[in-house]
Amino acid sequence: MIRSLDQEKCIGCGTCMKSCPLDVFRVHAVPSTASPCAAACPVHNGIRACHAALQLGSVEEAVALSWKSNPLAAVTGRVCPRFCEGKCSRSSVDSAVNIGGIERFLGDRALETPATPVRKKHVAPVAVVGSGPAGLTCAAELAREGFSVTVFEAQDEPGGMLRYGIPEYRLPAGVLARLVEKLHAMGVSFRCGQRMGVDFQLEQLKKQGYKAVMLGLGAGVARRSSVEGADGPHVMYGLEFLQAVRTRSIRSVSGRAVVIGGGDVAMDVAQSLARLGAESVLVAALEAEGEMPAFRHNIEDAQRLGVQFRPSSAVRRIVRNGERIAEIAMVRCASVLDGQGRFSPVMDEGTTWTEKADLIVFAIGQACDLACVPQEVLTRKGMAADDVTGQTRIPWLFAAGDAVTGPGSVASAVGGGKRAANGMLTYLRGGDMNLIKAWDMAVVPEPECPEKHTRMTREEGHLLPVASADGHFMELYAGLRHEQVLGESLRCLTCGSRANIEHPDDCMTCFGCEMGCPTGAIRVDPIKEEWPRTLAPLPESD
Repeated sequence: MIRSLDQEKCIGCGTCMKSCPLDVFRVHAVPSTASPCAAACPVHNGIRACHAALQLGSVEEAVALSWKSNPLAAVTGRVCPRFCEGKCSRSSVDSAVNIGGIERFLGDRALETPATPVRKKHVAPVAVVGSGPAGLTCAAELAREGFSVTVFEAQDEPGGMLRYGIPEYRLPAGVLARLVEKLHAMGVSFRCGQRMGVDFQLEQLKKQGYKAVMLGLGAGVARRSSVEGADGPHVMYGLEFLQAVRTRSIRSVSGRAVVIGGGDVAMDVAQSLARLGAESVLVAALEAEGEMPAFRHNIEDAQRLGVQFRPSSAVRRIVRNGERIAEIAMVRCASVLDGQGRFSPVMDEGTTWTEKADLIVFAIGQACDLACVPQEVLTRKGMAADDVTGQTRIPWLFAAGDAVTGPGSVASAVGGGKRAANGMLTYLRGGDMNLIKAWDMAVVPEPECPEKHTRMTREEGHLLPVASADGHFMELYAGLRHEQVLGESLRCLTCGSRANIEHPDDCMTCFGCEMGCPTGAIRVDPIKEEWPRTLAPLPESD
């Protein structure tokens, strides 16, 4: 029988639970500590709890936990750069757990599960302006708490930058459709084609009875280039091009294409051009090789499609022959930042050349349209909102997303939407906003004795074909299958958890748990009684 389980030595890796054939052990998270992956996640997803549920084969529980933690898991599981995996403790054993693949699987399952209409608990209606990741997250959080939520969206369909700024090979339209359908079933109303400042004014929402408003304004305005020749035919801008591709205004491209920029939008543009049939695609970026701001996996995806890169390059002017682009005059960029880390490019005028192009797409940054936002909540860089509550200087007005933080990741916007929703809930219920605390849980250290853990191969989704039968995009990667998700969850060390002996009577003294425990926290009694004391027959009475 199990004599002891030393909680001081236990690191919660779950080896005992995974190896015990009689299901004696359970692993529970310590409420006061955070796993390294959750701490690195901008949403602070309940990764550890989801994986622990999967390790027990409870997929339904894991799906419910994922939906509660992040209603956009089907989105972030596809487009997030996976900050969590960069801090995964499993890396010290073999390689990081495929957290993004598991998140995508659980998110898809959540969207396939029919939504139960939420009973309205509150009379006060609330409004969300913008249906990007911050807006959709905030709407979902408020709706599940029983509030009547209306989302105002300037475009013809909800989704914001998720729909119009991310190529379909990364985020299929069907995923967004299922997400919007589920939110609608929960009671969220969508009013599309409603542009703030044109079709409605912010103050009008207050007069119409909305007790709180959240502005989830995305960075949907492309920064323009001032170089000579940029204003003319055959020159486009990143977000405009991506939107044209998503709406199928552009179905094919021919000739030589040059993309100006080194960020993730530039990588999406370059890959889209390659997929649409461009003869060649060249990315010219100010940054030196290895310093481009785009995430490495997006650069590698572009390289697989044959996209070429020209680092340390800047456009001097675009030379035209009538409306046609004759050539692009280029100059070497010696440095991008000054000594204080500020953007201040320096050119090496002694190194110049020309590039041929039939189409140029500038992807040099995005900004937010804040023309209709009250002046008292604006700063030089955007909107001012509390980091913890999302509340602005106008008590009933909240904000999250790119308008507050500047252009960032989808996961960061989702995290901002969750914080704003929590702030709105406290405000609407009359709570003290000052009592809302920032997320600052202690992060558990990397587990000890990685060499004692069994090495397991990481599961990956396979690459899919480049285009569908009608020439449009298909998703780039297939998701993990059910059995892959369960297998991958077993690689998780559930950092910061502790093991408990849940079913001691089932122990058959096989010593597997003691021998497998990497920290020696378990001791098994070598003597197995013929009859456990609880089951031994009573002595016969005289």
